Amino acid sequence: MKPEVKIGILIGAIIAVGALVYFAQRDTDTTENINEPEIAQPTPDPQPVEAPPTAPVEPPPVTPEPEPPAETVVTEPDTPPEPEIVEEPDLPVEPEVVEEPDVPVEPDEPEIRYHVVVKGDTLFKIAESYYGHGKFGKAIYEANKNIIKNPNILKVGWKLKIPDPADIKSN
Repeated sequence: MKPEVKIGILIGAIIAVGALVYFAQRDTDTTENINEPEIAQPTPDPQPVEAPPTAPVEPPPVTPEPEPPAETVVTEPDTPPEPEIVEEPDLPVEPEVVEEPDVPVEPDEPEIRYHVVVKGDTLFKIAESYYGHGKFGKAIYEANKNIIKNPNILKVGWKLKIPDPADIKSN
């Protein structure tokens, strides 16, 4: 047997014997107290204590109650008189001609969003950030098939089109 193991066993045995002695001694101390009846100690007779002489108690001085503050009168600042309205005679008014721009008004189309790929991006992570769920990564792949050859490999710096959520068919 190795010397370290022998020393460990010896120390463990010493601790066990010490604990046994400690608890055995503690048990005998408590049983001795149980068998001995308590002896009541006589209490000394109380002797009357004379109270020290006290000075006559005077009532506290009466302080007059403070008078409530006088009411403050708030006056509103003088407002200037309203100006008189003078009506002008009716003059013929020429209608204003507003030229409309030649730009045709398009219906509300959502703006096309783009995402530039950074290190560590995956289609799943990109879909999670834009749609709240990674299952739409396939939709991003479908919208960018011209750039992405393998959906598992994205190059840093690629500018990917992010399709509008309304255009994505839920699977």
